[in-house]
Amino acid sequence: MNQDQLYYEEFAIDLEAVINWSKKDIVNNKLSVWALSMGTISVTYALQNTLIDFLIAEGFVYDPYEIKMKLNKMKAKVIVLPENANEYSSLINQIKCPILIFSGTLDKITTVEDAMKIKILNDKNILITFDGNHLEGFQKLTKNSLGDNYKNSVTRFIQTEYKVINE
Repeated sequence: MNQDQLYYEEFAIDLEAVINWSKKDIVNNKLSVWALSMGTISVTYALQNTLIDFLIAEGFVYDPYEIKMKLNKMKAKVIVLPENANEYSSLINQIKCPILIFSGTLDKITTVEDAMKIKILNDKNILITFDGNHLEGFQKLTKNSLGDNYKNSVTRFIQTEYKVINE
């Protein structure tokens, strides 16, 4: 693997296989994916060919070209993108399930502004912001015990929209 490549589309193929296997072989009412940062790219590709009931995401990538430029500027790192990277942002519009999005107000990589672009695509999408940086949601949304407000947000999202927990 090229350590400078932002993501591999093959990861989405693997994720799609796991989703399809889970739907077929595991007895469950609902199926979700929790995706972090570059994992949101894999899940976006995977959801073009399969469905889940909802998505939980933190650090959602909206435009890989912007991420490439930001990482180049912030870390002086030359990032490589796959051939079809130009199609990625339009694929986000094809996600059918509701998304709970966590985004840090100090995140300069996957910004709140990018998260808003994803939130408005579906009226069931929910955006939760926190005063923190990239992928710090769990820590920053802690009040009494580690990640309690993060976990409570996920639970509320699931209970409100899908009545999955405590059935």
